Amino acid sequence: MKIRDSIRIQFSLMLNKQAFRISFIIVLAYCYISYMFNVVKNINVDVSMMYSANELVALNCNAPLWDIFSRVFPFVVVLPFAFSFVEDNYIDIHPYFMGRLGRKNYFIGKTIVGFIGGFIVMFIPTIINIILCHLTFPDNFNTYYGIYNTSGYAKDLIGTNVIVSTIQRGILFPKIYFYNATL
Repeated sequence: MKIRDSIRIQFSLMLNKQAFRISFIIVLAYCYISYMFNVVKNINVDVSMMYSANELVALNCNAPLWDIFSRVFPFVVVLPFAFSFVEDNYIDIHPYFMGRLGRKNYFIGKTIVGFIGGFIVMFIPTIINIILCHLTFPDNFNTYYGIYNTSGYAKDLIGTNVIVSTIQRGILFPKIYFYNATL
């Protein structure tokens, strides 16, 4: 019961933090800008020539702004609740939390809420972006690896087109990609 109370208290504190809002807005803005970039880029493009909706999702490594976001990503995920313990020490409130909840429950609650905060910051904007992409763009199986079910497509995914011996050939988990490219 005490861990649940600790999680509830820490979660309400996290939702009221400005760092959580800023982090959420940064990810939401990235997803929106990436979506709008793809819309503008594909305004006069024939539907058969557009990439599939799965390929235009903001968190795809081939997305136009992915290089910038990949550098900011570690900070954005940690930002929502990273400084909560420092703030608790600064205002000297942590002894009261530890007295009521216990030291172990206090830190477990902070850890769980830190993970949940990072998950929320990434999950909600990404789901919005995926829905927008699937509503706007066709699912025509035109991917960065080529057109679905062509020989070049299969060779790129499996890695049989690699001439030089490498450690990793093809993509990781090709069966998952075959069944659900967004996942």
